[in-house]
Amino acid sequence: MDAMKLDEFLTLEAVAKVFGVPKLTVSRWARELGLPVIKLDARRSVVHEPTLAAWLKSREQARPAA
Repeated sequence: MDAMKLDEFLTLEAVAKVFGVPKLTVSRWARELGLPVIKLDARRSVVHEPTLAAWLKSREQARPAA
């Protein structure tokens, strides 16, 4: 397994900015939809970018075809 690099992590605020949603929405994704986050302390969490990409892909594959 490759070592994780510091520049591969995004704050919840950064994830929210990328997707154009409020930070609370990203927190809800973590709490309700299983977005993997790493809690740094009581107020700060980060998301590993490759893990975010894998999570998005799995959500897309689980979605029923239109």
